[in-house]
Amino acid sequence: MFKKILISIIILYFLVLLQASFFVHFAVWGVFPNLVLILIIIWNFFEKPRNELGLYMALSGGFFLDIFSSSFIGYNILILMVLVILIKLIFRRYVRVPFFEKI
Repeated sequence: MFKKILISIIILYFLVLLQASFFVHFAVWGVFPNLVLILIIIWNFFEKPRNELGLYMALSGGFFLDIFSSSFIGYNILILMVLVILIKLIFRRYVRVPFFEKI
């Protein structure tokens, strides 16, 4: 589990660097993609509802986004953690797909 968390932290760090330094210059109508948000949502859709790696990813991704942004520290962490908790609650209560039970 520690190895997965470390690898996800490294991936999230490079995504935030890419987003903060490169994609800012290619904004369409002033909007550029939030790669961390996209990765965290996709990861939590395919993760078991009882796994906690998505929560660690939201925490570290939000921290890196806060460090590289001009907003308050904790804003992105709060948004991503609430999003992940809502996704996990919805999947635990309402989604019963055997595909998720096998992974």
